[in-house]
Amino acid sequence: SLKPYPVLVLSAVKSLAAFKSLVAQHHRQFISLDDGARVVGGISDLHPALPGPARLLVDEARLPDLLVFRIERRLLRATRRLAGIITRRPGIAATLSLALFIATIALSQLKFNVLWMTINFFDFLIVDEAHTCAGSKQYRELFRAWSNVPILGLSATPFSKGLGATGMFEEIVTGATIEELINQGFLVDVEAYAPSEPDLRGVKIVAGDYHEKQLGQAVDKEELIGDIVTHWLKIAQNRQTVCFATNIAHSHHIVEEFKKAGVSARHIDCYMKDEDKEAVLDAFARQEFKILSNVSILAEGWDCAATGCMILARPTRSLIRWIQMVGRVLRPYDGKDKAILLDHSGTIARLGFPTD
Repeated sequence: SLKPYPVLVLSAVKSLAAFKSLVAQHHRQFISLDDGARVVGGISDLHPALPGPARLLVDEARLPDLLVFRIERRLLRATRRLAGIITRRPGIAATLSLALFIATIALSQLKFNVLWMTINFFDFLIVDEAHTCAGSKQYRELFRAWSNVPILGLSATPFSKGLGATGMFEEIVTGATIEELINQGFLVDVEAYAPSEPDLRGVKIVAGDYHEKQLGQAVDKEELIGDIVTHWLKIAQNRQTVCFATNIAHSHHIVEEFKKAGVSARHIDCYMKDEDKEAVLDAFARQEFKILSNVSILAEGWDCAATGCMILARPTRSLIRWIQMVGRVLRPYDGKDKAILLDHSGTIARLGFPTD
């Protein structure tokens, strides 16, 4: 059974009474906590404590409609209170009678939407993946417009510069570290292997991470992809596996190499239709195939606890991206005592273990 993640969220703000006090003081607090705890546990638990209607604000690009609707269903089951979702999708009817609204940062800028013009109606704003607030003009404008409304930011990766800047969050609290969650049984431990890594000499650094095109050229090589398949066959013990590739072509090449070895594999990307993405994710959850390869669409907002292995074929210098990707395989699941990490990118040597 699932562990009581919400307890960890409430402990981060000291107590339920402290949480209500936080609301009354118009305090802006950022809580660092594993994302499985935040969305399906923490928000469900904090929601009944809110004094009035609230909004859960998410980044539309990071949380596709099909995943938003899954969150809505889980919130409704957990809280037994109505929750509405405001997105660009036509046919979604949200009314002011709902207790919780889920919306996107992109939609918050649409002036014609009456719900976003009635700021005084809402008593609280919850921002998920709040590390994206740093340096964001959209969020800065929104925070300025909502200056009298308490704001709670949630993220597993509070590493962005500027989160504590004027107009952002006043305090950053660590609800629990990955190591603490593992020790308490909320997450499984990870066993890491680093069989190989690409030669990245000559790959430029742009905005803190590798140049995408040059990186793709460095890693999308037959011998490197073959090594990925060889070591998966030796180490992964037939686990359900998510693979992070450098670009779409690289992902397709990895899938094809696995198929040549007799291992069922499929690719998913942001350009696919929602119903096609849903079908791939559902088939993977039913364990109809073993390898699910992508570039970055599954790094945030995706949760399949049966996933027991991660292949990292995408080198990165971003600690945020690294922790987000590893988090996909740490969820507890029946018979899953640990997760396997196959690092073919050199990221562990560069950024350390996820529990560091």
